Amino acid sequence: MSPEKVIKYSLTLFVFAIVSRSIEAISFFYYAVPVLCVFFIGYYLVDVKSEMAKVKSQKNKNGNDNQESGIEKWSDSLFASLKRMTALFLVLIPGIWFLLTSLWSSYPTISAERAFYFILISIGCISAGMLWRRYSNKGILDFLLPTNIFVVLLCLFSLVTYIPADSWTGGNGKGFMGFFGQQNQLASIILFTMPAAFGLKIKNKSININFFYFLLLTSNLLLLLLTYSRASILSLVIGAAIFLIINKNWKIISYSFGVIVLLTVIIFLNPTLKNYSEYIINKDFPEFYSSRIWMWEPSYQAALNGGLVGLGYGISDPNIKPGS
Repeated sequence: MSPEKVIKYSLTLFVFAIVSRSIEAISFFYYAVPVLCVFFIGYYLVDVKSEMAKVKSQKNKNGNDNQESGIEKWSDSLFASLKRMTALFLVLIPGIWFLLTSLWSSYPTISAERAFYFILISIGCISAGMLWRRYSNKGILDFLLPTNIFVVLLCLFSLVTYIPADSWTGGNGKGFMGFFGQQNQLASIILFTMPAAFGLKIKNKSININFFYFLLLTSNLLLLLLTYSRASILSLVIGAAIFLIINKNWKIISYSFGVIVLLTVIIFLNPTLKNYSEYIINKDFPEFYSSRIWMWEPSYQAALNGGLVGLGYGISDPNIKPGS
């Protein structure tokens, strides 16, 4: 099998395995994640070694013929290889710090285990990204598309069949969660995989293909709204705004800004719409941040107790219980 297909299928499986952790029925697929990380790291190192060998062979081949041009090409290739290795090992810096915290952690074994797992996952993801960039001739996020389609179809099935029974009442009970453990989990997965649908470049201009991608995008947006996850919805809005600014789509930005201002004025002047908007934003709480403050306050206090070096990677302050 060609390297292109190996990376394509393994990276698609990797994303699916990560998402599966949020679905109880297939959560066992998550055990493939560390295995695939080891595979990506090994494949990446072999690939870099092979590239370095080619660079060395190219240098010897050039010899004295076109020596200046050969040295220049060799230097460029060597720099590119070293750059790839540097990007890989830079991830070790936070990982090493996390590992050092096990020396003063209340639970050193747990901190060390989580630090090693962070190093494995981080380097594995960087390796996978480098390999995808090197071997894939597709869009940079296309490997997310199969998982996004799977999530959308699974959610649509849940909406139609009302399976599971707690698809609307489980989690925080304030939105749709389908087969996933919580509304925010589903929203974050949709937000994470949806850019693949936005970034599609349709070569086939047939109506059927275009209609399919329109349905996919529409389904993603509707499902995100149904989760009622304010953080994910706000992240999508901010991300879209940044994307438009980077691409200098000033016409769309100006029209969107005008529509937002107009809607804000209408809502503010209409008491019924104003009350309903506040209800949606506050999520049936006194303030929009009320559902988070119970966690923010103890987290802040725990950070103060941990000081500059913290309590240990992955360890909470045992004397602080959120909500108590």
